[in-house]
Amino acid sequence: MGEFTFNGISSSSFGLVVEKVPAMNRPARKYDRYSVPGRNGDIFVMQDAWENVEVEYDIFWAGDETVSATDIGYSITEWLFGPTGYQTLTDGFDADHFRKAVFVGPFDVENILMKYGRARVTFDCDPRRFLTSGMEWTALSADSATEIENPTGFIAAPVIELTGLTTQGGTRIRSTNGDNLTSFVIIDSGSFVIDSSRETIAQPDGTPAFNVVRGSYPLLWPGANSVTIDTIGVFTYFESAKIQPNWWTI
Repeated sequence: MGEFTFNGISSSSFGLVVEKVPAMNRPARKYDRYSVPGRNGDIFVMQDAWENVEVEYDIFWAGDETVSATDIGYSITEWLFGPTGYQTLTDGFDADHFRKAVFVGPFDVENILMKYGRARVTFDCDPRRFLTSGMEWTALSADSATEIENPTGFIAAPVIELTGLTTQGGTRIRSTNGDNLTSFVIIDSGSFVIDSSRETIAQPDGTPAFNVVRGSYPLLWPGANSVTIDTIGVFTYFESAKIQPNWWTI
């Protein structure tokens, strides 16, 4: 349990000991607050969004005959400060989830007799805790709706990959959950990656795709969802289609 992984590199590769379980921080909701003259109290307008959270690890390490504690500290510095932007952060304390984290520092080290090091590593994290199960891909049917169950209480923004699409008149991707509906239309042939979180559609090499009637990007609501791919023209054919749901909670 006592290790964490950042940007694909584990703390254990530096011989680090995580000295305590990190706090279970949860984010604050974003909101707008208004004070109206002559009216008691304030008005809160809640947003469907959350503030970033900090995740801290207290770490300890020891040097030996082959490498000093100081040199280990330099290696840790390169590991933490090397990447830019959000990176995947996982740990053994919450193995079913991962975060998207940035390390901006500082990295202050307590040097103990030149033989040991101790520090606190603080990551600035996206408020969402993503489920590892949400990274799995599910095949989408060409003949009928694919049923997908969202196990969380939050709306997920999936990634859908369509390979070898041939369409005449347009192809529609619908996701429904009771009265909730999104409908996204593609009017060109080819292979596409539809990313609802980024609200982008691109070819597999990342080149933006423009021949679409974007509509609403597909979403997966809490509970039972139906995802359908069908034609709004003469015909629709594709070699394969799959969806990555990107489940998350806080």
